[in-house]
Amino acid sequence: MLMIVSLAIAKKLLLACLLQTLINMAYCCLILFGKLIQQIVFGHLRVVEQQVIHTMKLLECLTWLLIEQFFFTACFSVDI
Repeated sequence: MLMIVSLAIAKKLLLACLLQTLINMAYCCLILFGKLIQQIVFGHLRVVEQQVIHTMKLLECLTWLLIEQFFFTACFSVDI
C-alpha cells in the first residue's frame, strides 16, 4: 500500500516538474520574442531604461518564485 502511495506521489511530482519546465520554456520564449521586437522597433535602450527593465525583471522573478512556492505547497501537501 505504501509503495502505491509513493508511486502516485512520484508521478504527481514528475508531472508538476514537467509542467513547470514547459511553463518556464514558454515564458523564456516570450521574453526573447519581446526583446527581439523591442530591439527591432526601438533599437538600443538608454542606461536608465535598461535599469528599469532590469528592476522589473527582478520583481517578476520574485513573483514567479512566490507563485511556484504556493503551487508546490498547495499541490503536494499530502496527508499520509
